[in-house]
Amino acid sequence: MPQQFPIVNGYAASWVELTVSIFGEVTNLVMSIEYSNEFVRGMGRGRSGKKKIRTRGTEEPAGKVAFYSRGFRDFRRTLAEKGAALAKPLKWKDVPFDITCSWENDDGDIETDQLVSCVLGNFAKTASDDSEDPTAVECDLDIMDIELDGDETE
Repeated sequence: MPQQFPIVNGYAASWVELTVSIFGEVTNLVMSIEYSNEFVRGMGRGRSGKKKIRTRGTEEPAGKVAFYSRGFRDFRRTLAEKGAALAKPLKWKDVPFDITCSWENDDGDIETDQLVSCVLGNFAKTASDDSEDPTAVECDLDIMDIELDGDETE
């Protein structure tokens, strides 16, 4: 299977223009990554039922990452090793990691987004084309915070 370029939030760039790093090391194990930060404001109502106040709201960052099948195996092993080396050992699905996505946009500026303290959630193996062999593993990401282009979203 030829190496395809990773897709970040629908943006496909070549590896020359895009880097994805996990644990501070650039990786080519990732097929695609999507992330978003839903922001939900609460509200308070008066006796008449009309809105009176807005709360500051809460953020719910979330994402998905698709690994090449072998890449997922290698990444899982890395997480297991890092988890076992901690003072209080953790299983591979509980080991937090950061993901950094950097790319050159159409204006020639470099954008860098940081996904802070991610852990893997549900995952599913998928096959592309009509192959029976799984070629990708799609994982949900539980993300604590997203810093867009170096700025915290708070």
